[in-house]
Amino acid sequence: MRISRLDYLEMRIPHLDYLEMRIPRLDYLEMRIPRLDYLEMRIPHLDYLEMRIPRLDYLEMRIPHLDYLEMRIPSLDYLEMRIPHLDYLEMRIPHLDYLEMRIPHLDYLEMRIPHLDYLEMRIPRLDYLEMRIPRLDYLEMRIPRLDYLEMRIPRLDYLEMRIPRLDYLEMRIPRLDYLEMRIPRLDNLEMRIPRLDNLEMRIPRLDNLEMRIPRLDNLEMRIPRLDNLEMRIPRLDNLEMRIPRLDNLEMRIPRLDNLEMRIPRLDNLEMRIPRLDNLEMRIPRLDNLEMRIPRLDNLEMRIPRLDNLEMRIPRLDNLEMRIPRLDNLEMRIPRLDNLEMRIPRLDNLEMRIPRLDNLEMRIPHLDYLEMRIPRLDYLEMRIPSLDNLEMRIPRLDNLKMRIPHLDYLEMRIPHLDYLEMRIPHLDNLEMRIPRLDNLEMRIPPSHKQNIPGFITSGP
Repeated sequence: MRISRLDYLEMRIPHLDYLEMRIPRLDYLEMRIPRLDYLEMRIPHLDYLEMRIPRLDYLEMRIPHLDYLEMRIPSLDYLEMRIPHLDYLEMRIPHLDYLEMRIPHLDYLEMRIPHLDYLEMRIPRLDYLEMRIPRLDYLEMRIPRLDYLEMRIPRLDYLEMRIPRLDYLEMRIPRLDYLEMRIPRLDNLEMRIPRLDNLEMRIPRLDNLEMRIPRLDNLEMRIPRLDNLEMRIPRLDNLEMRIPRLDNLEMRIPRLDNLEMRIPRLDNLEMRIPRLDNLEMRIPRLDNLEMRIPRLDNLEMRIPRLDNLEMRIPRLDNLEMRIPRLDNLEMRIPRLDNLEMRIPRLDNLEMRIPRLDNLEMRIPHLDYLEMRIPRLDYLEMRIPSLDNLEMRIPRLDNLKMRIPHLDYLEMRIPHLDYLEMRIPHLDNLEMRIPRLDNLEMRIPPSHKQNIPGFITSGP
């Protein structure tokens, strides 16, 4: 289907109760529109929309120039798209100035693709992309098998996604062999979700996940209210995230009631950031943060150069991190110029590690480390069994820790086999605690006799 020039296309369907489109076999489908100035599709009422394509070998859609694309669906009760077999899907839009999709009411959206070998979406230039969904009750996307997914956006000036209310969002991918997302330049990315009640993402098996962003100038994510966020990954073999240059990363969450992340098994996690100029994370209020990792074999984080890291949490009521078993934790920072962490008020901080076999932290060069906690009411750290704790800092020029007010500090270590701390060169060590009401460190009586020079008081 070829249309040399189409200035205005408008399609209106006042009332449509049931729409079904079936294509038993379609080997090749190609749609080309050299120039389309205005495309508008309006469906005032659509109760049921179903599209079934038993076999589609090749689907290609090319739109060289599209100035304005608008799709409005005032009421859509059920939308279902099923493609049993799709070998190749390609969508190319060389120039898209404005894309807007509005769905005032969408009760159920389901997309199922049992087999998708190759999915590629290329947008050489996208000036403005806006998607608004005032109300979405249920969104489900199922892809039983996806061999290759690639999304390329060479230049994206402004991307905005607004979802005023999302009751339930579920994404299931039983098997994903390769996922790659490349964005050579992303100037401004903004995602706003005023209210998100339940977000659940399940990936039973993910062999390789790679995300590359050569240049990211500004990334901003705002979530005014997030009631429940749950992410489950039963098995993750290899996760790699590479960001060659990240100038400014800002994440704001005004209120986060419950954040839970569960990873039953994580074999290898690697995060590399060659250069990070400014990282800022602000959480004005965080009621409950819980992170559970039942088994973590190898965790490695490498940051060759980190100029400025700043984390601000004005109020943190409850922070809990549980790691039932951690075999190897290694963090390497070849050069860290400035690390600053500010927590104006921290009511309860609790960290529990039932078993930690090997903890190693290496910082070859640390010019300035500063940690400020204006008010810390309760700090508790419990480690039931710690076999080997080793911290090595070859050169530390300035270490400063200031705690203006500390009401209660308690550290409990029931079993400690080996504790070693080495600092070959320490120029300046300064620790100031203007007020310390209660400092308590407990060592089980069975281990006191193994400590040289330990003197007990009393009978």
